[in-house]
Order: sequence, then structure tokens, then C-alpha cells
Amino acid sequence: MPEYPTNPKYNGRHYNDLADFIKALPDPGDSPAPVKAMEVIKRRVAERLADRLAADNPQFDREKFLKACGVKG
Repeated sequence: MPEYPTNPKYNGRHYNDLADFIKALPDPGDSPAPVKAMEVIKRRVAERLADRLAADNPQFDREKFLKACGVKG
């Protein structure tokens, strides 16, 4: 079983701020290729960040965070 810190570095306020930043990444326009590329970038950034936050806090809700980032839903 992995060891978790007894005092996580991040909390709900951090999760909300980070999700807001990811969700607010600029819209690449109407062209399908840039839109798809931006969706992939947002998803990868959100998922990697979710991995880090989950390692910090065992009670972190990954699905809720990804939905707040706008990459799940």
C-alpha cells in the first residue's frame, strides 16, 4: 500500500483553482484540427495533474476534478 502524506500539500481551493485554469485554456477557433489538438492537450494536462493530486491526497476525487476541468462529462 502506498504511503500518503499525513498533511496533504493541496486542498479543495487548490483543486478548484487548477481546474478553472485548465478549463479556461483558449479556444483554438473553429478549425477541427486545432480544436481536437487543444482537447488532447487539456485532457493530458488535467490527467497528469490529477495523478499528482491523487498521490498527495487519497481522498482526492479524480472524476470530479476532470469534470471541473471540462475534460469529462
